[in-house]
Amino acid sequence: MSDIKVNLPPEEKLLLSLCRLDFSDLQKSEVRLLMKEVRDWDRFVRLSNEHGIIALAWHNITGTGNAGYMPSENLAILQKAYYKSLARTTYLYDGLSGILELARDVDIRVVLLKGMALERTIYRNRGLRQMTDIDILVREDDVLKLRKILMMNGFRSEPFKSPLYRYLIPYLNTHIPRLTKADCHVEIHYKLFDQPDNTLTEKVRRLSVPLKLNDHEAFVPPPRLFFLYLISHLSHHRQGGDSQLRQYTDIYLLLCDRYDEIMDDDLISQAREANMERELAVMLYILRNFWDVSFPSWINDFIAGYDLSTEAGKFSRFISRPKDNPDKQVSLKYVKQLKVLPGPGKKALYIAGFFFPSLAFMKKRYRTRTVWGAIANYPVRWVRSVGVLLQNMMKQDTGRRGQ
Repeated sequence: MSDIKVNLPPEEKLLLSLCRLDFSDLQKSEVRLLMKEVRDWDRFVRLSNEHGIIALAWHNITGTGNAGYMPSENLAILQKAYYKSLARTTYLYDGLSGILELARDVDIRVVLLKGMALERTIYRNRGLRQMTDIDILVREDDVLKLRKILMMNGFRSEPFKSPLYRYLIPYLNTHIPRLTKADCHVEIHYKLFDQPDNTLTEKVRRLSVPLKLNDHEAFVPPPRLFFLYLISHLSHHRQGGDSQLRQYTDIYLLLCDRYDEIMDDDLISQAREANMERELAVMLYILRNFWDVSFPSWINDFIAGYDLSTEAGKFSRFISRPKDNPDKQVSLKYVKQLKVLPGPGKKALYIAGFFFPSLAFMKKRYRTRTVWGAIANYPVRWVRSVGVLLQNMMKQDTGRRGQ
């Protein structure tokens, strides 16, 4: 066990030790010793649920032969959560089959992302990777086409922030508003990385690997780019304070399963292309110090090129308190989005949509059921939005002066 992990409470050490799929005899013994040290089992159950790994925790506690060291009432909660996860996963894959059939009929290639890809390829299709929705990637030109087809077949869409943003799809966000049918939620992605063009996302699509799902064919991303995408996606959640150990476990397990394909000469160059070198260094540092992953010297040299002295403390606090624990950074996303928009016309569309969103969006955003309630919140939005934009610009200006 690394020195960094020594000071963690036993509940958190145990939680980390269960964030894997395979255990050596020594690791099984370590789990047993940690379980003997745990005093607050209610806290352990709560943390495993908040971190999205409660199903995995039950599977690994029972699978390592250590179930007898946990109070039966707490173990029963984990078991119930596992069966709930298994049922949810089965339901979502049934929904995915219908989506793949509709996409196939109009010749749209669907790449699975996040849990949908990982459950079948890394978690071994056992309901261990908890999921709430279906994430898929399609070509930019197919986004609105697939959205229309799904809505013709019973899906309802959350509102665009503004109808004007339909014309800015290649430049804004990573996916269109979520679509829902019954309790099946779908997010259609078209951009995976923060880069002015979409070259890496196109590589993901072009190099994706076929995956058979019953009578349907989907695709999964190539390992190295999938690894980088998961890190990039996690970094956005870290800034928002809503990340989970589930996401770190995804990255760790993918690395274990595809180590040689990920750890090659293109890893750092593609991270640079995606404008996420520091995010990669942070993740590799966490994997080395909390999951005891060994890296070659050139990776350790890359990590050493960044000041990561605060990252161990941040991650330790995150394990203890996953909710409402944002990375202390002011996001520059609004200014960044303006910068990537080509020409004054598209910038004007963005600003207009930002300050004058649709009434449907305003109702949802400000939790009001009436048109007048939505209209009354426009001035509130304008004041807050101006404040956020000024904060973004001041932060950016400070960053330039510090260079």
